[in-house]
Amino acid sequence: MSEKLIVMHTAPTLAGLKVGSIFNAKFEKIEELKEEIGYLNQKFKRKGLVFTIVRVRKNVALIYVYRPAKLQSILQEDRICTFLKQHGYAQFSLKEALETLTEHLKSDDFPHEIGVFLGYPLEDVIGFIENKGANAKKVGLWKVYGEEEQAEALFRLFKRCTTVYKDRCEKGFSLEKLTVPERKGA
Repeated sequence: MSEKLIVMHTAPTLAGLKVGSIFNAKFEKIEELKEEIGYLNQKFKRKGLVFTIVRVRKNVALIYVYRPAKLQSILQEDRICTFLKQHGYAQFSLKEALETLTEHLKSDDFPHEIGVFLGYPLEDVIGFIENKGANAKKVGLWKVYGEEEQAEALFRLFKRCTTVYKDRCEKGFSLEKLTVPERKGA
């Protein structure tokens, strides 16, 4: 898995602007991919970043890259707990919530509650599910059903971050150099 691929799909998470990102990674041998994920986790643990495989289909793995402290904070919000309970989540510790998400990803029906794990506004996640992806007020990095101006500002921020990170990656900045350490108490 190239650093360029990681940067292209996870720059706002690397920068600490977003709780998590997902992307597909092709592989030849799952054992090699698992070793690579283990290596990345050792390397980025001190920066507060975790890589995990949440689904494998044929020779493509869905990789979730996230900030554990930020995700745990989101999972403790009452609104989020209520929403996730409605979607089959019984536990809200990081480990149990991720195990449930991983189980849901094995289904043929994509679990759209994943938007919570990616830091999308809850009203947009709920709107997407209720409208089956139709009738969005705006379409950008996700479909917007709530606050358009707030979403547009985030779209611009995340796109700008990705552009800057891709440019720096092409100029030789390492993934480790590009990853912002998680702030204490964040």
